[in-house]
Amino acid sequence: MAFNETKRMACLRIYHILKRHTRPSKTEKISDGIILTQEEIGRILERDFGIVLERKAISNYLSDLESSEIGVVKTTKGAYFNPQLSNDLTESEIHLLIDSVLSSRYLDKKSSRSLIEKLTNLTSKHFKSYAKNAVELDYFDKSENDTLFSSIQIINEAIGKGKRVKFTQNEYGLDKLLHQVKNVETSPQKLVIYNNHYYLIGNDDSGVLDAYQVDKITLIKVTNQPKKRPNGDINEFIYSNGLFSQMPIDFVITIENELIGSFIDTFGKKFRVSGEKENRAVIRIKASYEQMMRWAIYYGDKATILEPQEARNQIRRFSKQMAKNYSQSERDMLDWRMEGARKGRINFHGIDISKISELKTLKNVRSATFEKSNNITDISFIKENKRLEDLWITGFKPTNLDFVNQLKELRLLYLNDTGIDSLEFLRGNETIRTLHINKERVEDLSPICEMENLQTLYISECGGAEEQLNLEKLFENNPNVKISIDNMHIHRKGKRVELC
Repeated sequence: MAFNETKRMACLRIYHILKRHTRPSKTEKISDGIILTQEEIGRILERDFGIVLERKAISNYLSDLESSEIGVVKTTKGAYFNPQLSNDLTESEIHLLIDSVLSSRYLDKKSSRSLIEKLTNLTSKHFKSYAKNAVELDYFDKSENDTLFSSIQIINEAIGKGKRVKFTQNEYGLDKLLHQVKNVETSPQKLVIYNNHYYLIGNDDSGVLDAYQVDKITLIKVTNQPKKRPNGDINEFIYSNGLFSQMPIDFVITIENELIGSFIDTFGKKFRVSGEKENRAVIRIKASYEQMMRWAIYYGDKATILEPQEARNQIRRFSKQMAKNYSQSERDMLDWRMEGARKGRINFHGIDISKISELKTLKNVRSATFEKSNNITDISFIKENKRLEDLWITGFKPTNLDFVNQLKELRLLYLNDTGIDSLEFLRGNETIRTLHINKERVEDLSPICEMENLQTLYISECGGAEEQLNLEKLFENNPNVKISIDNMHIHRKGKRVELC
């Protein structure tokens, strides 16, 4: 700060003091703002600038500033600066600009910090104190290239002079740093911003247009060569065939009603709701293909594209590949099978489930398959699932199966090479409709004959099952039962049992 300034600077310094040290009220009460009295203004003038004024002189300067309509407001208690009454940016506007700088990925940290400092210098010290605490550049993903502003200046210079530019095109490597890819010479036509990045649109000597990300450009300079005319319309290249491919096309999409806010945030309000059913809306809209595909995939469980068919085909191919990518590890398969179990189907083929305690807490399983690779023998916990309809057991001997008769909804039982000693648990069963027995060496098959409501019986590789079964009694309890023993069908004709 300069000291002992001439009094001719007093009016300007008072204006600066009010801008820096005061702020208007955010309510209707003026006193809620930060106001400086004339005495306080005088002290700051003397302390910071070495200017000594009487209170009357300060009052006259305040009146002059207020009549100039540059934002100074004089009250009976003092004065303050209100940017809304001037052409200056308000604190809210500056806040918005700072947020834009923070979110601009094409700006490096140094440039971002410099811009933010310039913006905060336009406000009072009170806002500057707030901004210092609120701005955390380290939380934002910023460019590593600090030449953006100079590159833009050189590009604009070349466009204005009608000259070509030369530069080095770079790309990021796994080390997260920019690396040279190739040298480029192009005729610059236009700078555009898209998806938070600046792009230079230019064409080669033959007029073919291309796009270059400006924050990945280094060592740029203007040449003496006149630029060439492009082949075709630049805007058509940008929005249709080239850089963005954002030409809108017609979509019909159905979404759950709760997504309407996100839909409007992404696509705006230029769409038509053509129907609504079961908490889902059918929407017709013109939108960019790329943008709609990203949105529909993100909300894939709650949104479905109905038209065009090509979009449906692409999402189906994409989803198939995604499912493959996320189903490769053992943990992937375990979690996938666990999701199925929660939805009512236990089938952990090839997976050890002996330590999955959650299985024992499930209550709504409809179908359960257990096999040797599951490394489990006590499956009695399945009895807690009162709605179980299918039970498949293969390759191991369960600790016991006495709980089967407690499953009142069980309709199918499959036993394969379990090594069980007895079928006594089946005696008198009234719920099972289909029974498969394969590779079992049970000597007494009589419990099967006393089952009621059995409709289909398959027996294979059980050694002498035909001789062990009392077919007359089985048909007596289950007149319409269909029997297959080692691929030989047995049925009753009248009072006779026939093989075919």
